[in-house]
Amino acid sequence: AYLSAVRAAELILRGESLEFCYIEELTVEAFKEAYDNLMAGNSAQEIEGAFEKEGEVTLSIGGEAVKIKGPKLNRSIVCYDCLIGSIDLRRLILDGGIDFGDRGTSWKGQRTHIFGDASFSEVTFRGDASFWGATFSSYADFRRATFSGGARFEGATFSRAAYFSEATTFSGDADFRKATFGGGAYFTGATFSGYAYFRVATFSRAAHFWRATFNGNAGFWRATFSGGARFEGATFSGYAYFTGATFSGNASFWGACFLSTNFAAARFEKTCDMRPIVAGRLNLRNAVFTENLLISTYEDSQKATKIIREREEKEAVSYTHL
Repeated sequence: AYLSAVRAAELILRGESLEFCYIEELTVEAFKEAYDNLMAGNSAQEIEGAFEKEGEVTLSIGGEAVKIKGPKLNRSIVCYDCLIGSIDLRRLILDGGIDFGDRGTSWKGQRTHIFGDASFSEVTFRGDASFWGATFSSYADFRRATFSGGARFEGATFSRAAYFSEATTFSGDADFRKATFGGGAYFTGATFSGYAYFRVATFSRAAHFWRATFNGNAGFWRATFSGGARFEGATFSGYAYFTGATFSGNASFWGACFLSTNFAAARFEKTCDMRPIVAGRLNLRNAVFTENLLISTYEDSQKATKIIREREEKEAVSYTHL
């Protein structure tokens, strides 16, 4: 079935799931028009409050209450096995969550596919966000987005550049297992408060994680970095696992801070620059360095030492209560 942008928005406002259809586009403007149409018709009582042109929510980010204003959708966006022309939901507050994954019994193995640009810049995801198995054929823009719940991108394909940079915040777990990044992957300055899963992820071009903050554990087991891997200034307050990962391009961890990191059986085809770094524990057992390993300690380690001690103290407390 073919759905125009406004028709798709009307169905979503009614609380319906969209399945096996082609959607012209999903936009904030379409939701505004659809809401006005439905309120002017016989559906006013049914959809009243489903959309707010000027909404507001208060989130706890980094322990501080942050007030966010913008158009607010109080319904879930559910698109199973759909083809979508493009998406522009910039600044939208999604109160009901979003689900672009399939139901586990995908028809002929198809999953939601976005052909044009997908902009979720500055979107606030209040519920869980699932893009499981989705394909982004053009640019995927999640810059400055806030994920209050879980963010699931397991098995997603990003054919061109994917942007999760400029203070994108993951308050819950971020799952990018088996995701494929065909263009550049930009997580510059992103904050991961829960677990960050990149197990068996494929980065075909440069992966940018410089100044990223990982407050929980970060897993890059058997990930493949075909382009450069940039983790300059990244902070890993939990455990970082690069076990069995392959770095085909230059890998830079300049100024990175690790509580405990495991590079066991990792393979570095080009130069790996770890100067200077701070690491509470560093496991390089059976790691292969084809070119150069440049490593030194970071002279100003006060910040790193504080993080490491705080984490170890928390663990000691938790163990005493087991």
